[in-house]
Amino acid sequence: EHVTFLGSRKRESLLGTGTRSNAYTDFHHTVFHVHAPNMNSTNGRPMLPQVLNALREIAFEPDLLPSRLEKERRAVLAEMQ
Repeated sequence: EHVTFLGSRKRESLLGTGTRSNAYTDFHHTVFHVHAPNMNSTNGRPMLPQVLNALREIAFEPDLLPSRLEKERRAVLAEMQ
């Protein structure tokens, strides 16, 4: 989930709007979640479309850069030791 979060420009667009996002992986699932205010404080628009668009990008269109994948692979291997 770290790699997909890092590759999401739309998730980055949520920064500064009062939105919090996080993710975790257990044995069977990867869960992405977003806590957001009803309205975007910077433009006055509803947050739901923006949040759903970011989640769609994270889940279905991640930008999986090889350098990020390698960094995450090293982190996982270090945790296994």
